[in-house]
Amino acid sequence: MPIGLGALLVTSLALKLPHTRREHTIDYLGAALVVASVTSLLLYTAWAGPEAGWTSLLALGLLAAGAVLAVLFVLVELRAVEPIIPMELFRDRIVSLSLVFVFIIGLAMFGALVFMPLYLQIVAGMSPTRSGLAMLPMVAGLFATSISAGQVMTRTGRYKMFPIVGAAVVLVGLLLLSDLGVDTPYWRAGLAMFVLGAGLGCTMQILVTAVQNAVQRRHMGSATSSVTFFRSMGGAFGTALFGAILSSRLGGYLAERLPAGTGGNLPEVDTSDITAIQALPPALQDQVVESFALSLQDTFVTALPFVAVALVIAFFIPEKALTARESSAPEAVEAATP
Repeated sequence: MPIGLGALLVTSLALKLPHTRREHTIDYLGAALVVASVTSLLLYTAWAGPEAGWTSLLALGLLAAGAVLAVLFVLVELRAVEPIIPMELFRDRIVSLSLVFVFIIGLAMFGALVFMPLYLQIVAGMSPTRSGLAMLPMVAGLFATSISAGQVMTRTGRYKMFPIVGAAVVLVGLLLLSDLGVDTPYWRAGLAMFVLGAGLGCTMQILVTAVQNAVQRRHMGSATSSVTFFRSMGGAFGTALFGAILSSRLGGYLAERLPAGTGGNLPEVDTSDITAIQALPPALQDQVVESFALSLQDTFVTALPFVAVALVIAFFIPEKALTARESSAPEAVEAATP
C-alpha cells in the first residue's frame, strides 16, 4: 500500500496529460452482463467444482448461466452505441489470436505462481517469507526479457518472434519445474523459475503492444483491457484446473504411501494446513511431502499441452509494422472523436 500511495502521489503531481471533455454513453447493460457471466464462471471453477463436484447440478447450472450470459453480452455489445468490448475487434486476426494466446499463457503463469510456493513451503521446507523471496528468480527472468524484448521491438519494429520464443521457453521452464523433487537443490528450482519467467517476459507486454498497434486509436483502451481480462480469466481457470489435478493426484499418492488408517478420508492428515504437515511424525511427514512433490510434478506436466497449443497459435499471429501514434496528427484526432 505505501508503494501504491507513492505512485498515486507521483502521477497526480507530475503526470499532466492534455484532454478534451466529450459526452459518452456508458454501457451499463453490457457491464452488468459481463460481470454476471464472469462471476458465474469463476464460481464454477472456484466453488461449485471443488466442493460440489464438476458435474453436479449446481456446477452445471453455474456453467450454463455463464455461457448464456456471455451470449447475451455479445448480442448487447453488437447493438451498443459505445460497447465495453467492441465485437469488431475480434475480426482482426492479430487481436483474436493474441487474446487466445494470452488466455493460455495466463493459465500457465498463474499455475506456476500459485503452486510454486506450495513446493517451496511443503517440499523444500521454507517459511512463507523465504518462499516469497525464493520466487525472485522468476521475477528477475520476467523483467530481464520484458525490458530487452521491448527494446529490440522498438528498434526493429518487429514482434512476431517474441511470442514464439516466449512460448517455447515457457515449455522448457515447465519441463524443468516438472522435474523438481524432494531432494532437488534450490539452485535448480531457481533456474527453472528464471527460465519460466524469461519466457513469460517475452510474451506479456509484447502482445499488449501488438494488439494496440492493430486497432484504431478509439479502440485502444478496450483492446488493452481485453488482453488483461483474457489473461486473468486464463489464470482463474488454470488455478482451478491445476488445483483439481493436484488434489486428485495427491489423494492417489497418499492412499498408496500412508499406513492403514490414514488413507481414505485422511482424518489424521490435513493436507491444506502446511503447519499441520510440518508437525507430523517424521516418517509420516516424509510420505506426505513426497506425495506432494509427485503431485506437483504431474500438475506442471499437465500444463505442457496447453502451452504447446499457445506455441502453435503464436506462429499464426500476423505481424503488422509498428506505427507511431502522435496525438497531434489530424488523423489521430479524428479517430479519437466518437
